[in-house]
Amino acid sequence: MDLLLHYDSGKFDDYILKLKTIASFSKLFSQNDAPYIHSRSAENIYTECLGAINVSRDDSTADAIYGRTGVGIKTFINVSNQKIAEFNGLRPHYAHLHGIDLARAIAGFRNNRIDVTMRAYGLNRMIYHYTVREPGIIKIFEEEMNRIDIDNIRITVETDKKIAFTDGIEQYEFVYSKSTLYKRFNLEHPFVEFEVSIIADPLDALVGYLRYQEITNGNINFYTPPHEPDTLVVPLFTEDTRGNRKVWERSGLNQWNAAGRRRHPNEVYINYPARIRHANPDFFPPRDVRWDLRLPDGRHLSMKLCQDNEKAIMSDPNRDLGQWLLRDVLNLREGQLLTYEYLLEVGIDSVIFKKEGEGRYSVDFLAFDD
Repeated sequence: MDLLLHYDSGKFDDYILKLKTIASFSKLFSQNDAPYIHSRSAENIYTECLGAINVSRDDSTADAIYGRTGVGIKTFINVSNQKIAEFNGLRPHYAHLHGIDLARAIAGFRNNRIDVTMRAYGLNRMIYHYTVREPGIIKIFEEEMNRIDIDNIRITVETDKKIAFTDGIEQYEFVYSKSTLYKRFNLEHPFVEFEVSIIADPLDALVGYLRYQEITNGNINFYTPPHEPDTLVVPLFTEDTRGNRKVWERSGLNQWNAAGRRRHPNEVYINYPARIRHANPDFFPPRDVRWDLRLPDGRHLSMKLCQDNEKAIMSDPNRDLGQWLLRDVLNLREGQLLTYEYLLEVGIDSVIFKKEGEGRYSVDFLAFDD
């Protein structure tokens, strides 16, 4: 199997070296004969060595961006069925379904998440990059991250615990109790495989290394936490006193539907709740002072706080925010109301702003309950 992406050969050699190195310390974390690599380590090594952008979060569709390709990074022991998505928050929408109807619903949820990730980051392709671990060996594979062909779904197994189905290209399995979708990954013909020597007593080896450095006055670069940019999470929904979530029909992201004058279909704003404003009074510039916002796909919007008490986050011109969020990312038709149920289906319900510098911010999406 060939790799789907073209990597610099020197960087890829460094990537393999660092995988071998971290895997050699497996006995710090596991007594399994197969090398151990934590999923976060796999993501960090991939992005740092190969020059990708790390966008990983829990239950995210893409963990890294390489050029215009979204990359789902996985590492697992030699078992082909692996988790690719979790839909616990959508349980009320499928709990009553069975058979082909359930499979189609789950496939639709999965496709929505792939689609919104591609639109948000301006991607033209999604792939999986995965390392398979066996005793003494690591294998590297890449394969396409395909949308599920809903029209061609065929049930292969259905029990009281799970449903398995295929679309003629991939094989999937949905486990009811975990609300989790699994996919069968190819484990044959890796692009590359290499041996890993696992250190018998890694802690002793580390202690010995540190002592040697101390004796020889070796220069050890100890980790210093970097200055992390200030961040602020703002929900795209409102929540009442009983915890019920909704998107208002005539304000906020549905401001275009407000009563009174006729409004442009992209006229929207992000509601800036009082509790968040009061807890972060100086995060954004004052009302009507413009600031730059970098979108996940690299484009920029001019933004400002508006309305009484600075309760609205808007673009300038106003319709730019609606064009990006409602049309480009969420793919809503003009005149189609945004609902909280729709946000659940696509797997996001909040945005996270990051302060990059004076008057400069970036934004990304968060999955519900992240």
